[in-house]
Amino acid sequence: INTTRKCSKDPDSFSYMCGKLVFKSQRCNFTSLIEQCYLGYFKLPMRNHDKSWVSHKCCVTYVRLLLGWAKQEPRHMPFAVPMIWTEPKDHVSDCYFCLTQTKGIKTNPNILPKTYFRPTKPSYVVPNNLCQSLKIDLKIWILLRK
Repeated sequence: INTTRKCSKDPDSFSYMCGKLVFKSQRCNFTSLIEQCYLGYFKLPMRNHDKSWVSHKCCVTYVRLLLGWAKQEPRHMPFAVPMIWTEPKDHVSDCYFCLTQTKGIKTNPNILPKTYFRPTKPSYVVPNNLCQSLKIDLKIWILLRK
C-alpha cells in the first residue's frame, strides 16, 4: 500500500468479519476461541492480523452469534461469506476505510444515514447476505471472485 498517506479513518473502527462501522462499546479483540469458531463457521482462517490495512477488531454481536453457533445453538451469521481483505493499492481509490462514508453516523451504526456507503473494490469483498440463502459453497465462491 502507498504509505505516503494514512487512512482517513481508524481501521479498528470497523469489524473484521463484516466491514461495518462498530462503536467502541460494541468492539472486542480476537481470541483464539473466536478464531477457531470463525474457521469452523466460514471454513477460512483469519488472515493479515499483523497488517495495518486490516481491522483488528470484531463486533460483539457477531462474536455472540459465532459462539452460540459453536455451542450448537440455533444461530447463524447473517452472511455466509465474511469480509475478504487483501492489500489495497492506495488510500485514494482502493482503501476500504478511506472510501467508506460514515458522515452522519452518531450513536447507532444500525441506524444509518442516507450518506452511508460501503465501497466495493478488488482489494476487499463485502459480505453478501444472498450467499446464506443460496447455500453457496465458500471455496467455489472465492474461486469465482478471483
